[in-house]
Amino acid sequence: MRNTATTEGTHAGKGELRNLQLLLQSIGAVLAGVLVVIILSVATDLVLHPNGAFPSWVEPMLQTQVLYATVYRVISNIHTIAVFPQWGQPMVDALFLLALTYRVLYGVAAGYVAASLAPERPMLHVVVLGIVGLGLSLVGAIATANGGPQFGPKWFSFALVITALPCTLAGGKLHKIYAQV
Repeated sequence: MRNTATTEGTHAGKGELRNLQLLLQSIGAVLAGVLVVIILSVATDLVLHPNGAFPSWVEPMLQTQVLYATVYRVISNIHTIAVFPQWGQPMVDALFLLALTYRVLYGVAAGYVAASLAPERPMLHVVVLGIVGLGLSLVGAIATANGGPQFGPKWFSFALVITALPCTLAGGKLHKIYAQV
């Protein structure tokens, strides 16, 4: 004769363990989406801001020295593309539009990643990620709303708030489309 209390306890323990695994996978899927946006955005910002790869035109140097210094700096900082101005220097709106564009694309990628890693109900994970992104963007917009020009134009912060959820939803939709193929 089997002990039913022990068997039921074992099944209940396995069910609880499975629920814990699903919860951890769900948290991991959303966290991975958040990290995708943060890491890609910060990395792109770092690459696009110059770090002295080219000397200033106002430095009094001989042409040969300029050539050698430029070649040396380009080779030593080959990873840098000087699109954005130095940190702390003002940027024109067109560059903020560029920054918004790649952040939108990274938001779509984050939604795709979250949906791909979700153990079940991928669009629910995408919505949670979108709400997290919305909340973080809103906190950033509020924190910088009364800041100076070093925080950029107000439209940029609020554009990040407005695009957070739709971008992640688009990424989730892309996952759904490609998962059916």
